Amino acid sequence: MAGVTYGEDGGFKAIYESTSKKIFGVIYAGTDSLADAQDIFQETYVDLYNALRSGRKIRDPQSYAVTIARKKLSAHYKRQKKRLNNTEISDIGESEENLLADDYDIEDSVINSRLYEEISARLEAKPEIVRKIFVMFYSLDMSVGEIAEDLSVSQSFVKNKLYRTLKEFRKIYGKEDKQ
Repeated sequence: MAGVTYGEDGGFKAIYESTSKKIFGVIYAGTDSLADAQDIFQETYVDLYNALRSGRKIRDPQSYAVTIARKKLSAHYKRQKKRLNNTEISDIGESEENLLADDYDIEDSVINSRLYEEISARLEAKPEIVRKIFVMFYSLDMSVGEIAEDLSVSQSFVKNKLYRTLKEFRKIYGKEDKQ
């Protein structure tokens, strides 16, 4: 895709589809929370879209998007550091509840919600690298190889952390594999 511009058929869409998974992995690997990663991801693609719209020729869209993402990550951490230095920390980690009406039985919904909260709390107690691996694998549907590359670790490290955590959760919640 050499020199794609906005005016070409689906230029932005093609770039987005071919790079978004990789770029989100890079961003998520460099942040402390999924929400921050999602914000930076969105800002990255807005900048990419605007560059294409202005007529900029982009020879290597993935490298260009990675560069934007890294600049956004840097700016994010500079803002975060400034906030910490100014002691403007307020309610970090406070959870928001979204109540949605659905077809589930109320009792099942409460049980599922409590189970999700309990698993989330156990996952939050894990080291940051384990949390990232778990989210990247289960929420972002990234492969072990993609996760290893984005986090700059070996595939065996990713598998080890993923499978040990999963085994621990299965043991706690009664779903231990019997071999």
